[in-house]
Amino acid sequence: MTPPVVQLALVYGAGLWVGLVVLIPLAFVLPIGVAVGGWRRRPQGWRVVLLVAAVVGFGVGRLQRTGQECAALPRGPVALTVRTTDPPDQRGRQPARAMAGCQGAVTLRVREPLPPGVKAMVQGSHAGRGVVAVREYQVMPGRAALIPRFRAAVARRIERLYGSRAPLVEALILGRKGDVDPALREAFAAAGLAHLLAISGLHVGLIASWVALLMGAIGGKRHAWAWAAVFAWVYVGTLGFPAPATRAAAFVTLLGLSRALGRHPPVSAILASGVLVVLLINPTAVTAIGAWLSVAAVWGTAQAARLVRGRNAVVRLFAVSVGATVATAPITAFGFGQVAVIGVAANLVAVPLAGIAVPGVFASLVLGTPLAVGAGLALAATERIALVAATVPGAQIVMASGFKAAIPWTALLVGVVWLLRVRPRMHWLLPRLAFGAAVLAWLPFTRPRVHASTSSELTVFFLNVGQGDAILLRTPNDRWLLIDAGPRDAAFDAGRDVVVPFLRRQRVRSLEAFFLSHGDMDHVGGAPAVLEAVRVHRVIEPGQPLGQGGYRDFLAAAALAGADWQAGRPGDTLRVDGVEVAVLHPSARWIETELRANENSLILHVRLGEFDLLLTGDAGIPVEEHLADWPRVEVLKVGHHGSAGSTGAPFLAAVRPKLAVIPVGRNNRYRHPAPAVLTRLGRAGVAIARTDRDGLVTLTAAGQYFQIASGDAPTPLTRVLCALSPSRPSSPSSSSRNACTPMPAGNSPTSFTTWPSPARSSPAMSGARD
Repeated sequence: MTPPVVQLALVYGAGLWVGLVVLIPLAFVLPIGVAVGGWRRRPQGWRVVLLVAAVVGFGVGRLQRTGQECAALPRGPVALTVRTTDPPDQRGRQPARAMAGCQGAVTLRVREPLPPGVKAMVQGSHAGRGVVAVREYQVMPGRAALIPRFRAAVARRIERLYGSRAPLVEALILGRKGDVDPALREAFAAAGLAHLLAISGLHVGLIASWVALLMGAIGGKRHAWAWAAVFAWVYVGTLGFPAPATRAAAFVTLLGLSRALGRHPPVSAILASGVLVVLLINPTAVTAIGAWLSVAAVWGTAQAARLVRGRNAVVRLFAVSVGATVATAPITAFGFGQVAVIGVAANLVAVPLAGIAVPGVFASLVLGTPLAVGAGLALAATERIALVAATVPGAQIVMASGFKAAIPWTALLVGVVWLLRVRPRMHWLLPRLAFGAAVLAWLPFTRPRVHASTSSELTVFFLNVGQGDAILLRTPNDRWLLIDAGPRDAAFDAGRDVVVPFLRRQRVRSLEAFFLSHGDMDHVGGAPAVLEAVRVHRVIEPGQPLGQGGYRDFLAAAALAGADWQAGRPGDTLRVDGVEVAVLHPSARWIETELRANENSLILHVRLGEFDLLLTGDAGIPVEEHLADWPRVEVLKVGHHGSAGSTGAPFLAAVRPKLAVIPVGRNNRYRHPAPAVLTRLGRAGVAIARTDRDGLVTLTAAGQYFQIASGDAPTPLTRVLCALSPSRPSSPSSSSRNACTPMPAGNSPTSFTTWPSPARSSPAMSGARD
């Protein structure tokens, strides 16, 4: 039977969630229905208690929702009273909490760091998402807060002891991840070890266990867990009471109290009590995905440990690793679009190492270098495990995040729980069910990694993002550049659903540059999701102030990510691994008088050897007529998705492409591409590839030849279905091929064409920086 405190936590949390997230009051029926009808065996009095808990949770959630959060402040000039909580990271981002002007956390972009723990009045510009670019500040009189000063002192001690590994140590024990190499963070996430870099319940549990062990050896076991609980709460207080750590401290306290009283409550009851403590301290934690993961992981490990009770240590460790992975898989699929199945194996080694490294780091802060050397070795081994596990083929199952991604993993979790609770005698079926469900969940989403480029190849991917642009360039040495990130609306985010999953499948952890052609939503909409998922070294865009929310969200995300920003102007050229990306348009003089965002699009000339590619954004005929000296190119990205107002006949005669690629959405309301544009391309003898018809368009250029491939590679599930279905004939046209058509030789799963790229002198580039 479910303990009452578990029911209470579920109902109160449901009420909070509805109050915070759902706008229509009718949705409050959900927690009421759970409270009244969920547990029929409970007496009427308990139903009343659950109903009251749901109502109170809903009310608290509504009150929290009406509070002015700093992220909701209007963009533009702002003045705030803040208290800094940490020193700035290497990119000048300093965390703080607003005390007047709004309520909540803010990120200050500073040129000169503010002292940690001080109260200050800052003036600057709010870029969105709580990011404030500080122009001026005035430190207010008074003593700096103790905890921020203590954290800063610990950070300085860590830097002296650990040198280049200091950012990783700070992430492990202080929760400061800003200076950790993004590639290393991505490796930990891909290996299923991201929880080691976040202050989670694991850290608090490890520390509490070591304190209990030490105090038990010194003063006996009777008060050991009391000391562990005290230390846990002190540690959580220095962190600022993050939800996962607070839950773990409450769990340790309740567990120690139950042992002192000789009681043995179920783990689910202790966990639910800890959840209630967290929600009372911070009601908004019910919407934090980190808190969900923390609770799910503890619940999954507890259930798995109960199942293998009495087995040897290796079996128990493997079981709890599987339990944590299965329990958290629906959440990671929903929130991040990936499930790191390799984490089951990686955690078997990494968690014991963390059990040595974390307390070793704490001890080294007191005892100095000798222990720091040992802890550093354990950290180095943990890093190596993450880097190796992240490169194992099939280590991660990548998909577009959201409810659809969570469905198969939720089905797997429900099936496992059903076997454990309803059919306990069918445990023999459990591993078979887990294996089968995992395979079924894996097949629809798996895509093969694109073959590694040779030392002389440039690969260009025109992603199918619907009515919008998203173009990826991979240089000969596997470095990546992105041009635009597709559209975003209430139902679809091209960055989250297409671009980021593609980058993860290719194991891309950073972008050398992110070019934004202009600020319209069909180009900038997916940018925030990309900036949150991978490290971006620099952002280059026209720099035209626009009033659109998508463009402002992009600027805020770029500021929060710490990417270098510049306005692209003619004469600017980025060179990466022999690939040149030159800006042809817009000039500063042009952009001062032209108010149409499309005509201010960045126009990029990409070149490798004798191969040339022209990317025109949404620029139309006015820009085509304005620039006098167009380079001759092999491939043209057609402007404005094939609008009739672009790709004029004189322009085509000047650039003379062999191939035109049109990123366009199927059945779009603009009826792009326009018949007039297709006619002009046909008369000029230009071959056409379209993302609405051909899907992913892949271009590979090497030496004096380039190749074009179109269509997504079939998934393993598609191959199975095609093998079971009767063969169907198909014409050789890529537009009429189906998923079961045999693939011809070459790079392309659906079509393959090769053109020569003749040698010629360097084309002139129009304009200069003005």
